[in-house]
Amino acid sequence: MKVLLFSADYWPDPGGIAAHVYYLSRALTKAGAEVTVVGGHLAPLLHPSDKPQGPGTFREILIQRKGPRFLRGLWFLLRAWKVLHELAKEEWDVIHYHNFLPDGLLLGIFNWPYAKVRVMTNHSDVLLKTIDRGKSPRVFRWVVRQVNGIIGPSPELRDKSDVIRKSGQILTYIPNGVDIQRFVPGAPTKDSYELLGVSPEQKVILAVRRHDPKCGLHYLLQAIPKVVERHPNTVFCLIGDGEQTGALKRLANELKLGDSVKFVGRMSHEKLPIVLRAAYCSVLPSIYEAVSLAGLESLSCGIPVVGTNVGGIPEFIKPYQTGLLVEPNSPESLANGLIFLLDRPEERDKMSFMARQFVLSTFSWDAVAQKTMSFYQSLIQS
Repeated sequence: MKVLLFSADYWPDPGGIAAHVYYLSRALTKAGAEVTVVGGHLAPLLHPSDKPQGPGTFREILIQRKGPRFLRGLWFLLRAWKVLHELAKEEWDVIHYHNFLPDGLLLGIFNWPYAKVRVMTNHSDVLLKTIDRGKSPRVFRWVVRQVNGIIGPSPELRDKSDVIRKSGQILTYIPNGVDIQRFVPGAPTKDSYELLGVSPEQKVILAVRRHDPKCGLHYLLQAIPKVVERHPNTVFCLIGDGEQTGALKRLANELKLGDSVKFVGRMSHEKLPIVLRAAYCSVLPSIYEAVSLAGLESLSCGIPVVGTNVGGIPEFIKPYQTGLLVEPNSPESLANGLIFLLDRPEERDKMSFMARQFVLSTFSWDAVAQKTMSFYQSLIQS
């Protein structure tokens, strides 16, 4: 099966879509597919990507988004148009894209390259926001009008995609995956603590989040005083950056959080497993969440997750088994959930074991690739 994966977000950029396409491409190759990735990225290439092993073939075409922020999308579209024009000379079984914009815009305008089927994975919480606010999803509907199938990486995204599909388009749920070989449980090392700027005596709570209002980090900061009042040796480490970084730092100063919170900044995917092993737990204070790869990576390392009961989070947080669900938009609920775990280290250790087992059984990339290949095949046959 010859598959073209197309995404404006790709390695080495951080973020869930970039990681999803990176790992899916390798898992599909391992499963025997002939895979070509056309991937956009903003971060510089410091070293070649890891090439997949398996019976399939693999090709990678990278397009760096350059220039001022408002021109980067246009730059990518122009470069991608030329690449797709060349790839149109080949025959494809599947074209699979991962963003409404700009991916879907470009592939929606042009009905090439030709493929037996087109598939779109709806990772977007923007669609969820649009629906919740009562706005028309006509733009989303136009972008996916030529696809044969839509994948939702959470049941909610699958179900909400029903408002944008037309007759004959097939919806399915295929979860996100996690690299179970890279994200493995283990004892923290000296590097684990040094990368975070903490000491082994502290209880580390990690928030691996883009600094975006939808991620709810302002609610997490408001929850910190209550947590550290009960557990003074707790430190919150925020990994990531974004448009809200300045505002979050100002809020931390206003709340006088001091050394109880550390803004670690962006961290490479290679270093994340190292710092995760230093964590007592992870936290997802999201207001909207399609599917959180950071949450799955925490569970894969045996780190329980306290997360809000929104979007795809309940698919992997099983209360009192892999973590705790709390109410969104509530610093009080967040604080209570975190205190519950900090008060009960034996309960936390039980969750740690169950978290790893749950990921192994449900979220390995091999399992995700097999489900994806089966979906491709069913669309081709129909």
